[in-house]
Amino acid sequence: MLPADATPLAAIADRAQRLDSPPAVAMEVLRLADQPYVDARAMCQCLESDPALASKVLRVVNSSLYGLPQEVASLGQAVARLGVKPLKLLVLGFSVPDRLVGSLKGELLRRYWTETLTVAAAARRFAELGWGRLGDEALAAGLMQRVGQLALASELGEDYATLVDKATKGGEAALERAEIDALGFGHRTLSAELVRRWRLPPQLAMAIDWQAHDGGGSALAGDADCLAKALRLANLLGRLVLSRELTVLPKLLEEGQRYCGLTKRQLNSLVAALGQSVVPLAEAVATPLDPSIDYRQPLVEAQARLALLSEEGAVRMLGDARSTGEIDADELLCRELLLETRRLSAAMRVLLAGGLEPRTDTPHDATATRHAAKPVSAPIATSVRHGITAKTDQLVEACREALQPLSLALVHLSGEEAGADADAIALRQWLAESAWGTDFARCVWAPMERNRAAVWFPGLERTEAARLWSKVTGPLLSKTGLALDVGLAGASRPSRGFNSREMVSAAERCLAGAVAASGPTVKSIEVY
Repeated sequence: MLPADATPLAAIADRAQRLDSPPAVAMEVLRLADQPYVDARAMCQCLESDPALASKVLRVVNSSLYGLPQEVASLGQAVARLGVKPLKLLVLGFSVPDRLVGSLKGELLRRYWTETLTVAAAARRFAELGWGRLGDEALAAGLMQRVGQLALASELGEDYATLVDKATKGGEAALERAEIDALGFGHRTLSAELVRRWRLPPQLAMAIDWQAHDGGGSALAGDADCLAKALRLANLLGRLVLSRELTVLPKLLEEGQRYCGLTKRQLNSLVAALGQSVVPLAEAVATPLDPSIDYRQPLVEAQARLALLSEEGAVRMLGDARSTGEIDADELLCRELLLETRRLSAAMRVLLAGGLEPRTDTPHDATATRHAAKPVSAPIATSVRHGITAKTDQLVEACREALQPLSLALVHLSGEEAGADADAIALRQWLAESAWGTDFARCVWAPMERNRAAVWFPGLERTEAARLWSKVTGPLLSKTGLALDVGLAGASRPSRGFNSREMVSAAERCLAGAVAASGPTVKSIEVY
């Protein structure tokens, strides 16, 4: 039970600390790394006890983010190449409690990871560019700074999710204001409090907390100061390239110059390389990114706008005259946010009054029966469907010109065996190393969620693709405990004007039917 005089911040932090904490493996890695003499072998053995976490770390280490000359094949090699500290920080950054992540669904989850990974990658670049160090600390801080959003979504449910959805239209600053109006604190303040309570490195909490004051927080010193400023610049860049807040550019350039001598050329180079840094992070957590994101375009537009203004006008740009339509839209947003903040405040009062009992859902039970009921196939998020359709358009055009067939498979993994880790990226690796590796070498993959992916086979007829997937399901289940369901749509000869949207919908319908059937299933249909 909560104390009668608990504040909203303490109430949420207490519940999150009690019910959601980083995995034991991550905390043991932290303990080992903080010893006077670090036993690298013990650290590797500890990490290997959590294959999913170890896999995430190795994917990122082998990505362009680190730019190692040779691929790292084991955790031991990762320690030897990078050292213990970067490995520790990667583990902490990717150890957000699973139950917290599960509090967001669909579009909100995609938005959360897109924003989090973009800012984390940018923070690492800013730290290395401006201070020549602290890149791994900045990456970890970027990955942890929004964990407060997850805790709020977990404890306050739909009331908070609706507020986020409404406030996002007004940008990051609008969300922070709405949170403070409703709760008395913003999600970054809660993130910092959780990082402290989880006993993670204190400079991470200080850097995150500093963000809650719009760059005007109390003075920090040493590494904490550099880390806070790198994260601040990354947050400003996120507002520019993700929320398209073009008026943020003057502030980003001014603070970047003041903090670390940032130039326009350096900023352009950083943004140009940002996508290459974000993609491996998204693959590590098996999350789809918004396919419509173009990191460069908002920066180009903002710079063009800034170039038309004098130095005085650049400052005045923050208060440019707006059309009647823009003013009306702003007023409507303000009214909607006011309504949602009142609802969220009411939900918080219920929690403080003890009306919400601690959640009783428990992590996956290791004694669960092997043949548990199969889950229902959830619809594909709208933004993800758009991305899959756009990719299908490209491949349809290529296959049409080459007079080749095209097959699209939507795959769904579930853990039939206790402890089986349903990871679509791990499935891709398993297939590459299997007897069918050559067959799958020519396909195109795109993760949709952690356990679902879209897979295209240019040049392969639907019947051949269905036969191939059917060969895979049995060995996969027997060797890994994972059940694979596949919904497959094919076009033997895509014609001019072929409807890619219908192909995606057909594959989704087949997947729903496959998941509903008993046992691993492949269902397919021809699209004309």
